[in-house]
Amino acid sequence: MLIVVKSEERSLYDYLTRAMTEVDGVHVMLDRRTSERRRLDRPISGERRQGDRRQARGVADFMGCAFVRFGLAPRAARAG
Repeated sequence: MLIVVKSEERSLYDYLTRAMTEVDGVHVMLDRRTSERRRLDRPISGERRQGDRRQARGVADFMGCAFVRFGLAPRAARAG
């Protein structure tokens, strides 16, 4: 599981980093995005996206962070 903490929630990031240090398969990281990626100041002919692509399946976003679950590793990799 990946936990991505909002950049303005530094104390939450510090807490989760300490709390999850011994938990296998959990990684905590600080979100480094600062703004939208669209850089041009020209009008857009039409919005093609149907929604915000940042919210994907398997992602829960609340409490200042996003929790991203990944599928289980193949049995051979887990056993070895």
